[in-house]
Amino acid sequence: MDWTAFAFKYTLGKNFSEQLISIDGYRRAVERIVIPNAWKTKLNRLNRIRAIHGTTAIEGNLMSENQVRDFLEGASSASDSDKTLSMDQLQVQNAKRAQEWIRERSQSRHGTALRLEDLLHLHKLVTEGERILENVPGKLRTRSVIVGSEELGGVHRGAPHDQLPNLLKGFLEWLYSRKAHNELHPVERALLAHFFLVTIHPFRDGNGRVSRLIEAYLLLIGGYNIHGFYGLSNFFYKNANRYKMLLQHSRKSIPFDLTEFVEFGLGGFEDELKGINSFIQGRQNRLTYMDTLSRCHATKRSARRYVLSDREYTFLTQFVDKTNPIDPFALDVENRMSLSKVLSDPAFQFIYRGVSPRTFLRDIEKLRDKRFVKLQQENNETYVSIDLGAIEQY
Repeated sequence: MDWTAFAFKYTLGKNFSEQLISIDGYRRAVERIVIPNAWKTKLNRLNRIRAIHGTTAIEGNLMSENQVRDFLEGASSASDSDKTLSMDQLQVQNAKRAQEWIRERSQSRHGTALRLEDLLHLHKLVTEGERILENVPGKLRTRSVIVGSEELGGVHRGAPHDQLPNLLKGFLEWLYSRKAHNELHPVERALLAHFFLVTIHPFRDGNGRVSRLIEAYLLLIGGYNIHGFYGLSNFFYKNANRYKMLLQHSRKSIPFDLTEFVEFGLGGFEDELKGINSFIQGRQNRLTYMDTLSRCHATKRSARRYVLSDREYTFLTQFVDKTNPIDPFALDVENRMSLSKVLSDPAFQFIYRGVSPRTFLRDIEKLRDKRFVKLQQENNETYVSIDLGAIEQY
């Protein structure tokens, strides 16, 4: 890239109004829903874990999302408090500290506009203790840097190190300029800030993580972190090769053609908001379903029989617990179990102890007929899932 021609100029070759209207529609829909504080807490925790896992995994961190969760919640660190952290654990711990600082900074009484010292402090939080050659936490690099690969769109040479102070000054001036505020939607502005900062590449290491945090910060103060902290790190991780290729492709001309990168990011953020809606919808549906089960367990359909027997009710409440979605943000919020797995599950076998497998199977078929469960045939296997039709039926 020709740094002598660099400027904070870009082109967007299409109108993104449809995507932006959709994003704002999902945002307003979530804002209108009143949810319990416990749900908000869980939503925030899940999103923070996903963001930390995503942003570190892009950089090669080998910890799974579950390992990140266990580490952050103390399940693994409690017994290892006196041990030296692995590099992957340190990276996750640093990401958590930086994320917490972002939240605190967004509530600063001195205003939300970022300064150069904020960028340096964020870099210090992200890379402190990582012992990366020539990287000094909280300091601009003093040598040239080349990143990327030919397989993922080519290599990129960061800005000359002696130009970094002026370039970052220009970055912040552009970010808070009237032009950027007036011409760009807040989500577009966050994506462009991400692109410009990671393109300048002001640090020896941690540039991607800092850029994604700045993006998340701008979404936060723009009002897009409804019910919890989230951004695009998880989406970028799941689409890491395309993410890296689009960054490099966008640098091939000046003014930068950021059409594809912004379209990619907007699509990802729309998916994130859909996921938040799915989380809340899934929780509400299951809560209403459980209420329906309780009501049916207490409602007589004849002098001696209830809509749900004790055994049926116990089975269904256990089944709801066992089929909680693996990914609570998936658009298909319902999980299911194969019939063979249901019949062999120890918890269900305990409920049906003393009766034959045929009676067990007959109960499941009766629950299907009463619209409490669905049975679906697929690849010579029968699958059982909860039937939300029970909510309307009863």
